[in-house]
Amino acid sequence: MKLVVMLMLAVFAAASNVTAASDTVTITSNRVVNTCTGEQRWLILVDIGEVYASDSLMSFDITIGYDTALIRPTDGLWSNTLAEKMKFGDISPFINLRQPGEIRVGAFTLNTPVKGDLPLFGVAGDFKGTCIDTDTLFFPYMPDFNSEFKVFIRALQTDTIIAQAISTPVNEGASIDADTVVLKGKDSTASIPFTMTSGSFAGSSVQVGMRLESPLPARIDSVRFDDMTLVDSVIIRVNGQEAMVFLRSGSVVAKSGMIFLSSITDDTMQTRLLTETQVNGMCLCSTPILKDTAEVLNEKERIVSIDVDIHAGSGISITRETGEIKIQSHHGLPGAASLIDILGRTVRSCEIPGGGFAQLSTENLPVGVYHIVVISADKTSVKKIEL
Repeated sequence: MKLVVMLMLAVFAAASNVTAASDTVTITSNRVVNTCTGEQRWLILVDIGEVYASDSLMSFDITIGYDTALIRPTDGLWSNTLAEKMKFGDISPFINLRQPGEIRVGAFTLNTPVKGDLPLFGVAGDFKGTCIDTDTLFFPYMPDFNSEFKVFIRALQTDTIIAQAISTPVNEGASIDADTVVLKGKDSTASIPFTMTSGSFAGSSVQVGMRLESPLPARIDSVRFDDMTLVDSVIIRVNGQEAMVFLRSGSVVAKSGMIFLSSITDDTMQTRLLTETQVNGMCLCSTPILKDTAEVLNEKERIVSIDVDIHAGSGISITRETGEIKIQSHHGLPGAASLIDILGRTVRSCEIPGGGFAQLSTENLPVGVYHIVVISADKTSVKKIEL
């Protein structure tokens, strides 16, 4: 019989453990502070899990420690908490903030133990730090409960108030003030104006990237930045295909500048110039998303026409235009014309009919030196031509 009684007591003890509050007092931070907002508030909840009537919870007195340089507690929160069920006039529940670095919260009830799956209480306040600061809360003293409380607190679990800067995208940065720039063959130059807007991140360290896409008909020679103020500082690095401008943005909202290009080929080519802006630093509340492009065209400027009298008195003239060579015998005599490359090969030829006019196409011929040979009546004329 004694053994049966002992087994029954063990079963009752196990059952009472299942239906008891947690043996851990837990602090939970319920909000990440956004340092980019005007209201930088934090919120914590203190919990011991679900409390049953059999636990006989009738009062508590809990102190939480914090860093006074980083947070400032302002309000005790009772709604939907066990503390709300311990309402007794203006004295319960209570929050005491008189001691710097300590948040003391307590409540009591005189008659019926409280129960429910609710936090004990909550606390809110202001955050005084930056996005890189954190404050880990702690218990300077062991939490105190009424002597009838049947749960023995064995563990304390704390949490950290965390802050971060949640930045907003802004349509600012370096914009190119031209849609297209044209270069006229090797060693020709051109300039492209650009404007830098930085009102949302004035005072920050800004990095502007400028890059030519492949193929490369040109190179970036230099970059000039105008409208500088005394608080600005600029470092410009140029490496042909790309340039980087490192700027400490001042109070001026918009600044202007110039990108200087030079052609490196006579080939007809097209590419793009791209700009992109980044802001460096911690706790940034604005992120520039402005990217811009401009078309870069390179085309050697051809001589539209050349009127050449090859031999005095020959009466033969040559007019070279884009894509063709025109031959005219002033006396209307027939003949023939040939275009010969530097290897002596005839790459184009035509007859000069009666009337003395003919055309030779130069389309799709490689750039280089050629000779045109014109035979009309008893005259033979030779002239060097560069395409």
